[in-house]
Amino acid sequence: MAKIGYEVEGKYANQGILTYFCSAEEYLSNEYLHRDLYENRVDMIYISDHLNILDLQSIADTFNGSGIKVTVELTQLDDVPPVGVEIFWNASQASYAQAKTILHLRNIDQIKVEHNKHVMAWTVGNSVLTLPVDFEGDIEV
Repeated sequence: MAKIGYEVEGKYANQGILTYFCSAEEYLSNEYLHRDLYENRVDMIYISDHLNILDLQSIADTFNGSGIKVTVELTQLDDVPPVGVEIFWNASQASYAQAKTILHLRNIDQIKVEHNKHVMAWTVGNSVLTLPVDFEGDIEV
């Protein structure tokens, strides 16, 4: 279920970034998504796409100029992502074959390893550890 809360993972952790969290399926099926984002004054949308079904260019076009940051968590990336979409590569969920994703990540993108909501994320040598307690307080929407 989609939820709104503060980002507690990676480079945006503990910066007070109000985030709309959803799955790729929820992103594609929510006809009121933009209303939800603006009414709740979120700073970022974080879309979990472990099946790699989303069109990243379409997402970039949709949010271009909106002032809302976009992060897509995925398990495989076949090309350099478009400007306006940051990648959070979930290496824990990726197969060995999907490891080629590292060839397409940019300095602004992140890598995530997780087990039972224990998360290690890094970008350019910076690691951040997130614990299950950090997810408490989210509001389901």
